[in-house]
Amino acid sequence: MFGLTMTDYDKKVYEEELLDFLPDTIVDSHAHCWRVEGDPFDRSKFPKKWTNLVAGDCSAEDLIQTYRDLFPGKRVIPVVFGNSVVNCMQHNAYIETVGRDYGFPTLFWTKYEMTPDFVEKQVEKPFVI
Repeated sequence: MFGLTMTDYDKKVYEEELLDFLPDTIVDSHAHCWRVEGDPFDRSKFPKKWTNLVAGDCSAEDLIQTYRDLFPGKRVIPVVFGNSVVNCMQHNAYIETVGRDYGFPTLFWTKYEMTPDFVEKQVEKPFVI
């Protein structure tokens, strides 16, 4: 888990300016979750984007803890999808598990080489929350 450190100033601003302003339930419409474990792609070749610098993994548990840290007293519902252009099926499988285990809405990550029939079968799978 990569963690987040809230400063006293962060906490003061949240309590004095944001706590009552924000709704009790927040929908995060763009949230990535991924696990590096078992991903054979050489991540040293990834671009040096900030996400790759701060989080090798960003598991559902990491995401949930981040929401607890950033928005205490609020319910945050993320719409989650993976974060891999290489092993998207592995990441899609993880996201499917996250959706089922935590009740999060999920998105299916596609690649251009996927056939329309394949994508349709994937998104029509029974999914129970």
